[in-house]
Amino acid sequence: MSLIRQAVASMLKAATPAVPVGRSPGMAETWGYSQARSQSEAASKMMASNPWLFITIDRIASAVAAAEWQLFQRGGEKMKLIEEHPLLTLWAKPNSFDKGMEFIETLQQHFELTGEMWWLNVGQNGPGGVPQELWPLRPDRMVPVPHPTEFLSGYVYVVGLQRIPLELSQGAFTHRPNPADVYRGISPLSSVLQDISAD
Repeated sequence: MSLIRQAVASMLKAATPAVPVGRSPGMAETWGYSQARSQSEAASKMMASNPWLFITIDRIASAVAAAEWQLFQRGGEKMKLIEEHPLLTLWAKPNSFDKGMEFIETLQQHFELTGEMWWLNVGQNGPGGVPQELWPLRPDRMVPVPHPTEFLSGYVYVVGLQRIPLELSQGAFTHRPNPADVYRGISPLSSVLQDISAD
């Protein structure tokens, strides 16, 4: 059984979820889930049906993925290039399915389409440990769970009617700041979706 299947299976078996999980559509909507999902789905469908959008997103994502990724260690004023490290190995082959370039390209496509990129850290030993695997997560399935004093409690990954709670350390998230929602990202594409659909 792969590490991701083991992680998901253990999360589903947990008697007490790591984060509060909404069971009603209303609660998911309060987290911005419905709006984020509909915008993400619209952008993905648009990319599949609009050749100009597809070419643009594909070129950006391919260029980012083709970059030579390097790791540096800061030592005072100097930066030392690290040539061998578990993080470099992980970045080159993040999981049993993706090569590093495919993983990065997927994340960048998500970022350009939704303003968000998410991935799952699997097999991380402690807060500063290197995960054993990284898996891209679809932004339209992610729900940030606000915390009253700590900003975030965790995340929920939604697949159909199934809700899988994730702790903060299990999910990695970066986004373009959204002035309307501090928990979600925004894509420049969201402002032009209607114009693109008219092409």
